[in-house]
Amino acid sequence: MRIANYNSKHDPVWHLLDKWQKQVEQRPVARQTVAQAKAWQPAADIRELADQFVITLDIPGVAPEALDIQMEKGVLSIAGARQATAQQGYQRQERPSGEFLRRFSLPEVADITHISANVRHGVLTVTIPRKLSTQSRTIQVK
Repeated sequence: MRIANYNSKHDPVWHLLDKWQKQVEQRPVARQTVAQAKAWQPAADIRELADQFVITLDIPGVAPEALDIQMEKGVLSIAGARQATAQQGYQRQERPSGEFLRRFSLPEVADITHISANVRHGVLTVTIPRKLSTQSRTIQVK
């Protein structure tokens, strides 16, 4: 059989898989279960600039008071939660809710004492300044 002439409609296995997929898509409970089973991790961008590192996370619908940002042993942890919406009346629900946790290892040049964070329009921006570089010097041997 040549692949160019292959028609999956006549293959009994593909026909059953297509039929099963359509049944799953028609069941709102199954879609909600799949959406709820996904672990929510906000998308993150990390930029390294000359004087700082900037981490941005998309967190629409997360209240600033629901965020917990901690620094421990060189790891920046950002945790939070987005409240679930009422389940009734939805034909499709794709926006995940619940708790999330993101962790970022910071380099030794990060100044962890001056980390700042702010939320604007559903985007969390965490700014980590670089430590001031020490000037090199020549040490005389006596």
